Amino acid sequence: METEIRCVVLDIDGTLLNSAEELSQRNRAAVRAVQARGIPVTLATGRRLVRTLPWIQALNIIMPVVIHNGAVIYDPVSRTVTHKIGMELDLVAGIIDDLRASGFHFVVYTGESAGDGLQMEQNLWETGRHLLQRYVGDGVDAVDVHRFAEPPLKVAMVAPVKELEPHLPRWQERYGQSTNMMVFHSLDGLYTGVEFIAPGVSKAAAAKQILRSRGIRLAEALCIGDDVNDKELIEQAGWGIAMANGDPRVRQVAKHITAANDDDGVAQALEDYIL
Repeated sequence: METEIRCVVLDIDGTLLNSAEELSQRNRAAVRAVQARGIPVTLATGRRLVRTLPWIQALNIIMPVVIHNGAVIYDPVSRTVTHKIGMELDLVAGIIDDLRASGFHFVVYTGESAGDGLQMEQNLWETGRHLLQRYVGDGVDAVDVHRFAEPPLKVAMVAPVKELEPHLPRWQERYGQSTNMMVFHSLDGLYTGVEFIAPGVSKAAAAKQILRSRGIRLAEALCIGDDVNDKELIEQAGWGIAMANGDPRVRQVAKHITAANDDDGVAQALEDYIL
C-alpha cells in the first residue's frame, strides 16, 4: 500500500513563482486546496526572511519555514527564529580573505540579524552593488571592516562564468569539507553564484527537523524544487518532484518531473498527486 502524503514542502524561486517572480492564481488555488484537505504546506528557500514573508502570508503558511537553505528555521505562528546555525568565525575570515584576493564581489549574511542583514566591503560596493542588488535585493550595508557579533550564516558571491569557474575546483578542495558549498547558474548562463554555509546545513536537514517535531517522516512528504539546493530534499522525499525548468542535477534524482514554473508546475504536481 502506498504511503500517504502528510506534508508538502515547496521551494520558492523557479518553483512556486514564475519567471516574473509572480504567484499564479492556479498555484495559489492548488496550495489552498491542499491545505483545506488538512495537509500542511511549508516553504524551503535560499531566500532570507524579509524576502520570504510575503509568500508565507500570501499562502497562509503556519508550519515552520526553512530559510537560508536550512541555516534558519522560522515559525510564522510565534513570529520567531527557532533555529539558527552559523559558520565558524575563523573559517569565514579565511573565505573572505580568499574571495578578496581573487577580486570577486561577495556579501556576508550576519548571524545577529538571522541572515536579514548583509555586509559588503565598501571598496567592493562601489563597483559591484548593481550586480549584487540584482540577486540579493536591498538591505546591504557597506562596511570598511567586517565585524560580527555572532557567527555569520552565509557568504555568497556572483560573477561572470568565465571569471569564476576556474576557481571552483580549488574552493571545493579547500572548503568542500568545512562548508556546504553550493554552485548556482543564472538562467541566461552568463553568471555563476557560489554560497558557503555551515557543513551539514541543508534544506533537507532543516525540513527533517521540522517534520520530525510533528511526527512526519520525509518519506511521507511531497517536495518540489528546481535548483541544486533542492537536490537532497528531492532525493530523500517520498515524492521528490523536480521542475521541468530545473537544474539537470536535480531532475536526475527526482522521482517525478512536473511542468515548468511558467506553466504552473507546482499546481500540476499537487493536482496529480493530492487533489
